[in-house]
Amino acid sequence: MRVASKERRTIYRHDSIPAPPLVAPGCEDCGTGAYLIVEDYIPGVFTPDGHGLRPASVSYTCSNCGGFSAHDVPAIWTLPGWHWYA
Repeated sequence: MRVASKERRTIYRHDSIPAPPLVAPGCEDCGTGAYLIVEDYIPGVFTPDGHGLRPASVSYTCSNCGGFSAHDVPAIWTLPGWHWYA
């Protein structure tokens, strides 16, 4: 029994897919980041193979409208008042 077809498959590499632009946290409905309550912040870390850096990510809720969002953030953005203790 043959399961695989003889057709050539296209292999997509993760680094060949353009990543969406990273943006600083802000409520899309309110148009500001003034009312954000940060639920979780994970700083950028090196990949297990040591050849790259995973971007920092944040999840937050807007206390003004109740909207929730979570996404990767630019390397220059850090949580206000946050410090990495080594």
